[in-house]
Amino acid sequence: GTTAGARNILSGNSNASGVRIVGTSGNLVQGNFIGTDVTGTAALGNFRGVSIIGVFAPRATNNTIGGTTSGAGNLISGNNQGGVFLFGFNSTGNLVQGNFIGTQVDGTGPLGNASSGVFMSSDASDNTIGGTATGAGNTVAFNLNGVFVFSGTGNAILSNSIFSNTLVGIDLTGPGGSSQRVTPNDAGDGDVGGHNLQNFPVLASALMGTGGSSITIVGDLNSTPNGNFRIEFFSNAIGDPSGHGEGERFIGATTVTTDASGNASFSESPFPVPVGSAIAATATDADNNTSEFSAFIIVEVEPVERIQLLIADVQALVDAGVLTEKQTNGLIAKLNEAIKALGRGNVRVATNKLGDFIDQVRGKLSPEDGQPLIDTAQSIIEQLSG
Repeated sequence: GTTAGARNILSGNSNASGVRIVGTSGNLVQGNFIGTDVTGTAALGNFRGVSIIGVFAPRATNNTIGGTTSGAGNLISGNNQGGVFLFGFNSTGNLVQGNFIGTQVDGTGPLGNASSGVFMSSDASDNTIGGTATGAGNTVAFNLNGVFVFSGTGNAILSNSIFSNTLVGIDLTGPGGSSQRVTPNDAGDGDVGGHNLQNFPVLASALMGTGGSSITIVGDLNSTPNGNFRIEFFSNAIGDPSGHGEGERFIGATTVTTDASGNASFSESPFPVPVGSAIAATATDADNNTSEFSAFIIVEVEPVERIQLLIADVQALVDAGVLTEKQTNGLIAKLNEAIKALGRGNVRVATNKLGDFIDQVRGKLSPEDGQPLIDTAQSIIEQLSG
């Protein structure tokens, strides 16, 4: 239940699941500690945390693990294999929402399950992990994988917080159970496997706008032609070693429609995310097949604003007595010319003006005073060239 007094401690079953639902429907599992001790900070693992099994009739459907209301979520951590296990083609329509899977009771400390946080196999399909309603997202962290779709389709993985898992945040398995951890996109998205190996978005940039309060994310999706897709965006404090994902904090979503060639572009803002964050995204098709996480990109300041900040750095050298106003005129003129070129969309001219600025700095300033300006200008050139 949703109150502390209603809580069960379902732990220490080393040869069985803490909760096992086989061929029954409409069960509600809420507010429990599954795989931990009474404090929710130490492991007392089951073989698996929660198993929903629908192999033969009757079906295992419309069961809810957790929920969106306060206190409804379960703590499913410290188990000897996976946290939540959905098995069989008759395991459908189940909801896994609002749970802590792999964390301590505070939702941040590590207490991972030894295998996947959520595992779907033997064609378990049309289940929902998370959701779009307030409070529906699960926290899935510190497990081997975050969410592993070994087989099955239509299992929406939405608005969750997925981070610090050992392998990848979301893993879709190919034909015959082959897993590449990160499955490359294919043109037109015609391959098969878990979730039909739905292609992930490709992010081009995540730039901080003027004022430093929000970012704009730009990218593309190639998938099946003339389809509607929900693109979800996530921020991470650091990038995952895989180069893809994960999704520590859900920050927003948009909907795109692919054209006859299967292509769609997006440019979405505002998202209040600090510079240096790692941004990743997923795509979910109209049949609720969610992709793996995209490759992440790092939030950067827009080039124009960086050049404006560089102008302020040059002016500060006047205030410090290192340069005179006359000496700065040529330096600032080159930077303003670079800004004007970017306003016209002429990146080549802008990079040339920044190169001229670097040459002037070398002629007017000592290495000690000039190198920070040169490093910044060179970084902006690299950003424009990327």
